[in-house]
Amino acid sequence: NYYPPDQNMMYQQVDPAAQRQFDCEHFLYKTLSKEILAEANRIRNQVTQISEYRLDIKKEIERVALDTFNSRYSAIEAHIYGSVATGLALPESDMDIVITGVGSEADLILHKSDLTLLFNQIIEKFSKKLIVKKLLITETSVPIIKLSFDLIEYYKEVTKSDPSRLPLVDFSKLDKSLNTLAVDISLAESADGTDHHGIKAAH
Repeated sequence: NYYPPDQNMMYQQVDPAAQRQFDCEHFLYKTLSKEILAEANRIRNQVTQISEYRLDIKKEIERVALDTFNSRYSAIEAHIYGSVATGLALPESDMDIVITGVGSEADLILHKSDLTLLFNQIIEKFSKKLIVKKLLITETSVPIIKLSFDLIEYYKEVTKSDPSRLPLVDFSKLDKSLNTLAVDISLAESADGTDHHGIKAAH
């Protein structure tokens, strides 16, 4: 059976208080959505600007490792791993680098010795203006080098001979924390079958 709609229900007015609440919530969610999108775009833009600096520093560290160990090891490579490798890094995230083909998990003394040698060669390679913080930590399960690069000075230095090597970033428009890049470096004897934390993300 067909029952015609109740005309009174069709034209029944919405409660004004409920309508105001709905309008307020709609405005709030719309505003939050815009703010979240703007923040996501800001972070994405900053990550894009910093990414080429990260890659350039990684290549330079790999070059130092090759110069340091080439006479003793034959399969030296530098890999970025962790959040930077997976694409989940924030602009201020540290860059984690593992040098594979160097050191020995079975011989901790040799492993520490190789890391210390690499640390000294890196400090010799880069000027004090470029590396503003440096620390060698060997008394841990995974010995590590911790560095902090001044990206403004790094840009000035590497573009002297090749102005197109890196994009010019206006760091004055970015958060001050982005003026420097923290880099953690460790060694792994092999890229496969190692217990090195984060190594699987390096590929």
